[in-house]
Amino acid sequence: LRQFGYSKRSAHYPNAKQNPPQKGDRDYLLTSNKLYADTILVHQTTKQFIKNNWNQFQREFTQIDPYRTGFIHSEEFDEIFQELYPNIIQQDLDFIKKHFQNTNDSRINYIEFLKQYSPNDELFYENEQRMRRPPTTMNENIRRNASQRSDINDVSMKIRRKLSHSYKQIRRSFKQEDLTNCGSISIKAFKDILNEYKCLLNDEEFYLLISQL
Repeated sequence: LRQFGYSKRSAHYPNAKQNPPQKGDRDYLLTSNKLYADTILVHQTTKQFIKNNWNQFQREFTQIDPYRTGFIHSEEFDEIFQELYPNIIQQDLDFIKKHFQNTNDSRINYIEFLKQYSPNDELFYENEQRMRRPPTTMNENIRRNASQRSDINDVSMKIRRKLSHSYKQIRRSFKQEDLTNCGSISIKAFKDILNEYKCLLNDEEFYLLISQL
């Protein structure tokens, strides 16, 4: 295969008697002085740009993938390239995506992409664990949200047990307090109605309930 540009000695033309087309001649297409040369030059330029801006690509990818799955959508991959390297041609972008696209869907394995285009192995391996592991603050937020959801569910169950048989009466009380028919009442009126129907919540439980409304 002629991978390093055009050569008259190795070129084959479809209509030539002495040099008929052979396998490897760009699927028997007509060759020319520009065969592969421009493509190779453009890809080398793109490759060098990625290496020079590797840290910026790595930062953009990890921001889009907060849970560190190692994959981003093809459209997101395109957007990052268009933002960081507007001069990239679509053919070159498709070539890159083809090599790192997941076989099951259209997502791009950006970790393999960063590994392939890393300026040096040390830089990639220094960042690999951080790219694969969610930030500590995110883990804390996940645990905090899970705990909060559990508390809210407990409050909901408590209200349901207390008020499940008084739905119509409570609805009537809410409508009486809603003088403008806007669908809202004051927090004080809401708490008074709950107390009226013997649904007593402490300050923490009431705050959790109000924060969800």
